Amino acid sequence: MKSNVYLNVILTVIAACLVILTLRNLSIIPKAMAEQKSPPPNGYTMVPVNADGQVEVVVKSFDDRLDVNLEQVGGYGCYNGIPVIQK
Repeated sequence: MKSNVYLNVILTVIAACLVILTLRNLSIIPKAMAEQKSPPPNGYTMVPVNADGQVEVVVKSFDDRLDVNLEQVGGYGCYNGIPVIQK
């Protein structure tokens, strides 16, 4: 008698899973989709960019040394230092 109850429980679980899989494929519940953003206007990305791809930077004032803290260069972390080439 116990094996009959066990078999009925297992078959009920399998049937419930099949119903869930079928309902998911029928798309009864609408899917949430993100809205596409419009592209930025020409010459702008996150900051204004010139036609040649350069960014204008205006330094208003600084002492003898300008403290620059870089966290990433080209998407790679620079925690161990990066080579600096002076021209």
